[in-house]
Amino acid sequence: MSFENDLDKAIRAGVPDQRRRLKDAWDNLQFANARFHDYPTQITEAGYQRDTRYRRTAPIMQRIVHTLTANLYRRNPARTLASDTATSYLDAFYRRNGMGAKWRRADQLTLISDVAAFQFAGTENPAAPIRIHLWSSDSFVVWTDPTDPAAPVAVATLDLLGDRRRLRLWTAEEVSTYLSPVTAGDFGRGPTAAYVRHSTAPNPYRREDGTGILPFAFAHAQPVTDGFWSHGPGHNLRVVNDAVNFGLDELGDGVRYLAKPIGLAEGVASSWTPPFEIKPGMFLALPSDRSAAGTFNNPSLRYLSPELGFIESCWADLNNYIDLSLEMHGVPPSTFRMTAPAASGVAIVAENGPILDWAEQRRQPFSHYEQEVAVVACAVGASHLREYEPAIAAELESAANNPGFSMRWGPLYFPLPGPDRDASDAFRLDRGLASSIDILQEREDLTREQAIARIEQIKEDEAKYGNADNPMI
Repeated sequence: MSFENDLDKAIRAGVPDQRRRLKDAWDNLQFANARFHDYPTQITEAGYQRDTRYRRTAPIMQRIVHTLTANLYRRNPARTLASDTATSYLDAFYRRNGMGAKWRRADQLTLISDVAAFQFAGTENPAAPIRIHLWSSDSFVVWTDPTDPAAPVAVATLDLLGDRRRLRLWTAEEVSTYLSPVTAGDFGRGPTAAYVRHSTAPNPYRREDGTGILPFAFAHAQPVTDGFWSHGPGHNLRVVNDAVNFGLDELGDGVRYLAKPIGLAEGVASSWTPPFEIKPGMFLALPSDRSAAGTFNNPSLRYLSPELGFIESCWADLNNYIDLSLEMHGVPPSTFRMTAPAASGVAIVAENGPILDWAEQRRQPFSHYEQEVAVVACAVGASHLREYEPAIAAELESAANNPGFSMRWGPLYFPLPGPDRDASDAFRLDRGLASSIDILQEREDLTREQAIARIEQIKEDEAKYGNADNPMI
């Protein structure tokens, strides 16, 4: 009971020990989405009135994250459980919830703000009995087991209910809803100063023996070792993007204000002012000013232009900083800038080696996260369907207890059309390493069922209209 009391006390106080992490995760997410309006450039030493309407920004963080996550889920991996029936139901759950896109987004969110959470809930729709939500880490709080700091025992999600903030606390036994006593204001900057408990109910998701299920599973930037919160590159990428925005704004101010020539009038009378309107071909009368010696100066007009070398120097420094940041995060600058000349498929794969290596290293931990998601999906599905579809629930319960989970990832490289790919496909077919169905799936980006239907259609067309050896024209 003391643990529940501690949770309630922390939530009523606004979860003060999580505010900094939540704010940092929110800031990372805004930079990754290229939403910079709340992060203006501060050039304090500027001796001029800055026009903040015309900022210069670049979505550096967004581009790096998208580049690093382009390959892991380029193709949807094949997932299997110990039971074919459980596998088919898991596939159905995933299709209904668009999990291909959600897994790729989870990969991105782990880089942006360290951890992503999947939440599972039963629905009243028989065609889609399980709903799967994806939360970024600015929208949830986790409490871990005191004896195992990597094992969550309570999770709270943060969202809006009307104009008030809502915190929903899940434990194995209960689900409690808290609401902020005042309007939410600018949501996304961590929890409010206080919450008030609105309702409490038993956790509806339970295993067959009555044990409560925490309906969450997580993906991390780094494999969990000594604690739940791993640290990804998101904070550093945000700092890099902020520095690039500052450099672009500072350089833009220099071009806007310092690179324009300044008009000088020399030797003219102090009472002279240039005409308001000047037309091409017109003459200007320049009254001379009397010098201290009593003579008249020779009046003239000219422009004073600054040295513009600072533009190239600042631009070179900014680009060198961007290139260094890219290299430190395993992104080849040539790939990022898209300035490389056309090359063969082998050369392209070699150039993208660091990015492919990054994706290869993430396959093993993400296979573990995939298994955890599949297990919780089956457990929640079994709990939700136990009263309505007991046979299906029994299959899912068995899969949750003994998943026998395995994954088959697709090729990492991007197969470009051409002789290299043709030779590779022919070699795989000749050596029995792939079937015509596999080749068609890869070339046309089809599911297995679509590829089989396509091959049947090709055979039907050949029988009716002829084939390549005997075409009917």
